This record gives sequence, structure tokens and C-alpha cells, in this order.
Amino acid sequence: PAYQPDGTPARVSATLLNRWRQPMRAVPAMDVTPQPGVTQFEVPLAPLAPGEYSIRLTAGTTVEHVTFRVRG
Repeated sequence: PAYQPDGTPARVSATLLNRWRQPMRAVPAMDVTPQPGVTQFEVPLAPLAPGEYSIRLTAGTTVEHVTFRVRG
């Protein structure tokens, strides 16, 4: 689960970015969660061309980037 500094749940969002970290599209949260307060995302890789991408995860004021490579 993600929380704000004051202990309230944080809204988590994800955005798919290209190799220059320019936004390509928002990644919708999955409807099913393993436990309350946990947000999961599914990113289909088949439509992506080979190359480097990042997912920008934002929870409240915290931002993290996860970089991955699609190989063809």
C-alpha cells in the first residue's frame, strides 16, 4: 500500500514513457487488487517496438521511474 506522510492512502498512477522520458500514454490501474490499498498495473509489451521504455509511478508527491527494454 502507498500512504501520504500523514498516513492517509496515496493515489498511485502510472505513465508509460519513451526512451527520452516523454509520456506515451497513461497506464490504467487494474480492477483487482491483492489487498486493500495496493494498486497494480498491467503493461502489455506486444504493441511496443523494440527499444527502451520507462514507467513513471506517482504516489502522492513521490515519483519513481522503472526502466525496461523490449527486445525484438
